[in-house]
Amino acid sequence: MIFLTSYDTGVQHPRASWGSYESTHLCVKQGNIKCLCWTYCFLRKFLLYMKQRVLVKAIIRRGDKTLLLRDLSRGDTATPLGLPGGRLHLGVQPEQSLSQHIKSQVGAEVKSVQLFDVVVLYDVKNSTNNIYVVYLATIDNNKTVVKNIEMHWLHVWDLQQHTLTDIAQAMIGSYSPSKDNYYGNNNNDVIPSTYIADRAVIYSDGGSRGNPGVSAAGYVIKTTEGSVVENNGVFLGITTSAQAEYNALKIALERALVLGFKKVECRIDNLMIVNQMKGIYQVKNRQLWPVHEYIIDLISQFDEVEFVHVRREFNTFADSEVNRILDEHATEAIADQSLDSV
Repeated sequence: MIFLTSYDTGVQHPRASWGSYESTHLCVKQGNIKCLCWTYCFLRKFLLYMKQRVLVKAIIRRGDKTLLLRDLSRGDTATPLGLPGGRLHLGVQPEQSLSQHIKSQVGAEVKSVQLFDVVVLYDVKNSTNNIYVVYLATIDNNKTVVKNIEMHWLHVWDLQQHTLTDIAQAMIGSYSPSKDNYYGNNNNDVIPSTYIADRAVIYSDGGSRGNPGVSAAGYVIKTTEGSVVENNGVFLGITTSAQAEYNALKIALERALVLGFKKVECRIDNLMIVNQMKGIYQVKNRQLWPVHEYIIDLISQFDEVEFVHVRREFNTFADSEVNRILDEHATEAIADQSLDSV
């Protein structure tokens, strides 16, 4: 899968931000149907010459549990769990199509739907872009048993026992709070939907006050359960913001190797860098060639590396490390000037 773009529809006009997952993440947070139409029109033009499917999916919650389904129609009990929904019916509004799918799969009527996200996952095997329109939905309690559908209401932290579809992993990881949050830990981050002992989640960020200007790199390394393993920042001197972000990724990967992690998921809020690391875009800036090549070499030392685009609000920890280092450097510079003037 491959995340291409991110849109924030919390403002009057959607704002494009280039860089995301091994899937395209079009973030439509609590948007309306006009914004959805704008996004869909953009996708139609952008993906005009590519095979594509449009699907509607629902995140249905009951307390702190999420509804996931397994299709047993083919007799395969190992089929991944997925979100309710299916292909967008021709000539039918997305909300109506989703309601029809939920009725046939869950045996319940939809009470309400709210647009949550639009995600594009690229299916390499079939050379197809799957465009997922994802809603938050509520259903009534009068359900009927549906043949060949296995229903599971699961806590996000119990999902390590199950295999999920790509869209379910991406959406539950974006929407569900961590277990710590339910017990009062004020952690503003989002944890992934699967937990693997030798896997780490890396958040990295870089910043430049001036671009080029004084710059710093920050990173946070977490376990897949959401516990912080290490967080730090490094002062870089005078660089561009792009150089700072690449150096943050480099430093974080180096530390992950030292800490013994062999599988990492790198979460970055710059979609361009994510797509460059995936090879979707070329690195044309010659200043970035050396650090990019160094990172490619680092990647070869891991068993598995994923690059995921996240919105800035999900990368605040790494960003705070950047600002902490820059603020400390500014304070030191003022102190040095004061000494020089004495």
